[in-house]
Amino acid sequence: MEASASRLVVPQFWLRAEHQKTPQQDNGSDCGVFSVQTLDALARGKDLTKPEEWEFGATNMPYIRDLMIYEIGQQKLEPRWPKEQ
Repeated sequence: MEASASRLVVPQFWLRAEHQKTPQQDNGSDCGVFSVQTLDALARGKDLTKPEEWEFGATNMPYIRDLMIYEIGQQKLEPRWPKEQ
């Protein structure tokens, strides 16, 4: 059976969590980088309902873009920040 937008099933155990202090992009081109880094942070076990768990922002985007290119080329994730090493 094919899933369609009108029949999309969302598990009841999913929790929508929002926080006012999430990082915000300051241009119209970094939304994908923010999305990937948010998923990366969750995969690394960060509790993103806590503001102190957000470790990146708009000022980090040039570095993070380069880091993502490197990781894709190396097929390996690197530590994000010194405390992760």
